[in-house]
Amino acid sequence: MSEDDKRPQAVCLACGGDGQVPDPKLAVLGGVPRTALTLRPCRWCDGEGRRPLRPPV
Repeated sequence: MSEDDKRPQAVCLACGGDGQVPDPKLAVLGGVPRTALTLRPCRWCDGEGRRPLRPPV
């Protein structure tokens, strides 16, 4: 068990704990431009879905 595993964790606010965020892309389907959503790893939590909890100031 590493030192990071012992620290309290909080749900990542950017991805809501999923570890992934939507990444909209332009797609042309049947000659009609549309928005297609793909997923990418969350940059705030590195795809973990949780972040270290910081003590209040």
